[in-house]
Order: sequence, then C-alpha cells, then structure tokens
Amino acid sequence: MVRINELNRCYRVLGLKPGASLDEINQAYKDLARIWHPDRMPQDDPDRQHEAHEKLKEINEARDLLRSCYAKKGAQRPQTASKKTAAPPPKPPKTTKTATPRDRYQPPKPPESPPKTSYQPPKPNYQAPRNPYQAPETTTQSPQPNPQPPTPKPPSPSYTSYRPSPPVTPSPVVPKYQPPDLSGVDLRGADLKEKDYANRNLSNADLSHADLSDTFLHNVNLTQAKLYRANLYRANLLQADLSYADLREANLIGADFSGANLSGADLSGARVGINNRLMVKLTGANLSGTIMPDGTIHS
Repeated sequence: MVRINELNRCYRVLGLKPGASLDEINQAYKDLARIWHPDRMPQDDPDRQHEAHEKLKEINEARDLLRSCYAKKGAQRPQTASKKTAAPPPKPPKTTKTATPRDRYQPPKPPESPPKTSYQPPKPNYQAPRNPYQAPETTTQSPQPNPQPPTPKPPSPSYTSYRPSPPVTPSPVVPKYQPPDLSGVDLRGADLKEKDYANRNLSNADLSHADLSDTFLHNVNLTQAKLYRANLYRANLLQADLSYADLREANLIGADFSGANLSGADLSGARVGINNRLMVKLTGANLSGTIMPDGTIHS
C-alpha cells in the first residue's frame, strides 16, 4: 500500500495540490516533460543533460505512481489522509416464533355504536326589531327678520415650501490596476530568471547580458530594446513586440517566439540551435526585415 507521504511527494514533484484529478496530473506531466526533455538541453553541456535525465525520471515515477492509485480506486481521487471507518454492528439473528394459542388469528370486534341521545332543537333567540321611524321634535322659535345668506370666505392660497434636494455624490471609480511602465529601464546583467513580465512595457530598455532564462514575457513590449548577449534560454515570448530590438549574440535556444513581431530586429550571431538544428519556435512570427543569425536579411 502506498503511503500518504509518498503520494504527497508525487504531487509536489508535479507541482499539484494533494487530491488533484487525473486530467490535472496528465496535463502537469505533459508540461514538465516538454520543459525537461533532454532534446531541449544543450548537447555540449553534460551537466544540463544529466539534470534533465534525472528530472524526467522523477516526473515519470510520480506520474506512474499516481496513475496506479487511480486505477486501483476505480478512477477516484486518491485519499490524502487515512480515515478508519468503524465496522457496522452485527445484525441480531432472526428468531422464529412459534404460534401460541393466543397468537392465532382472531376476528376484530365490531365497533360499539354510540349511545342514542334524544334530539332537542335549539331554543330560538328572537328579539323584536326596533322601529326606525321617530317623529321629529317640534320646537317653537321666533321668526328672524330678513335672513341673509352667509358670505363665502375666499379660499386660502396653498403654498408649498421649496426644499432643495440633497446633492448626489457620485460613487468613487476605482481605477484598474496597471503594471508600472519600465520603458528605458537599465537592467544590464540583471538576474531575471523565471520572473513574470507579461504585458509590461520594456521598450528601449537595456537588458544586455541579463539572464532571462525561463522568464514569462508574454505580450511584452520590447520595441528597440537592447538584448545584446542576453540569455533567453526557454523564455516565453508569445506575441511579444521585438521590432528593431538588438538581439546580437543572444542565446535563443528553447525560446518561444510564436506570434511575435521581429520585424527589423538584429539577430546577428544569435544562438538558435545546435548542429544545424533549429531549436527556436517561430510559428506565426513576423520576420520582415529581420537580420538573421547568419547576417542575411529576411524578406
């Protein structure tokens, strides 16, 4: 039986939380295997090749152990903690009951009829109605000479008091978060390994000799940026704008430039492969006017 500590270690190797689904385990394995495949490592670097082999071996073992746990449990998530469930109490044995003379069937007794009571009608509560007619009282009054009708009073004008409506205070508008502008920043020789600069503005920035290996640079603005001899090993530059950027003698092995704009960029002397094997992803990239590593200008 696989221990819980061993399962948790396998989850950590794949970068997952304990209890992840089988689809998440397979996807994490594919992503890590693509990163640590020995073919993506420099062939002239034995240390990196040995590290990639050991890492890929550890990833395979973690994936196989978690898959076996799912197969044993019927495609359910492996438990991260053992819970002891108490066994249900045993059911008492059924005992056969022998019929006794008292237990034999006896027909039900007919219901007793309620006692008869003599009917007594309710006594009427009759009251004579009152006479609505009453003769008016006659009073003798002395006649008044020349009666005059009362003068009507003019209607009083109705005034409504003016009350100004209270001022309406608009609700404050919370501005959306915008990353700081890094255009023209000086990062020469900086260690930016595995950093996240997605959607940043790094136009005209100086990144010469900087370490940008495994850095996430998705949709970043690197227009006219200086990347002379920068290390872009396995950097993610999807849909990045590198127009007229200086990439001379930069290490571009394993970098992903899918959908990037490299028009007018200078790639003279840049490392893009090993033994005439291209190891840079340029799917959908714009290379119009780009100076290629061999010095030719792409049309």
